[in-house]
Amino acid sequence: MKKTKILLLHGWNWKNYPNHNKVNPWSNRTSFIDALNMSDFEVLTPALPGFGDSIIPTSPWSLDDYAKWLKGQVEKSNPDVILGYSFGSAVITRYLSLLLNGNTVPKTILVSPAISRRYVHKANFLSKASRLFKNIFPRVVEMIRHLYLVYVVKNPFYTEGGDFQRATYRNIVGIDLSDELRVLFLKGFDIHLIFGSNDTATPPENLLSQVDLARSKTFIIKNGGHDIANSHTDELVLTIKEILKL
Repeated sequence: MKKTKILLLHGWNWKNYPNHNKVNPWSNRTSFIDALNMSDFEVLTPALPGFGDSIIPTSPWSLDDYAKWLKGQVEKSNPDVILGYSFGSAVITRYLSLLLNGNTVPKTILVSPAISRRYVHKANFLSKASRLFKNIFPRVVEMIRHLYLVYVVKNPFYTEGGDFQRATYRNIVGIDLSDELRVLFLKGFDIHLIFGSNDTATPPENLLSQVDLARSKTFIIKNGGHDIANSHTDELVLTIKEILKL
């Protein structure tokens, strides 16, 4: 019996920065990987550049860079399914958005997807003033932002990284992909979403309120949080198999 080849993209976890951990970033979710292997999947777990045992690019990356990297991975391995976890879902969404011209793509599953970052006060006066100031004095804004992340919020996703992780994090952290995901559903892409009902990092309703078309393709794992791969391993694998009709 032919195994279903599934390519997994991990999330943005500072504990997987190379200065902390030089093993594969899925090493903290081995029970999930083992469960997939035991369910007749052929599992591919490449490390995103800048994480774990991967290369570290010499200059900061954008989300487009990660999407183009994924394109190469898909062309090389030809998976039946691609699955993104948290930030990995954002990479896949942008990758699919770059392929709107009819390219054949694998079935797609987004788990605890970090896609929507819309805030209530996004369009207020201060936000507009901040964007205007950034356009005029970009270096000053970057320095202020650096000091804010290091000394005020003490954000480990930023403070624990090297030059590549810090600059790349600044490039990707504010991106909202809900509009791109909506277009993908309108275009008929085969995408399914899986959330934990108690996920506070990427609450299901935060995205579904923006992309109502996704509701019919969304599965909610009761009492699960963001890390359902560890806390609800069996349920997650069963949901994936249900989506794929295996």
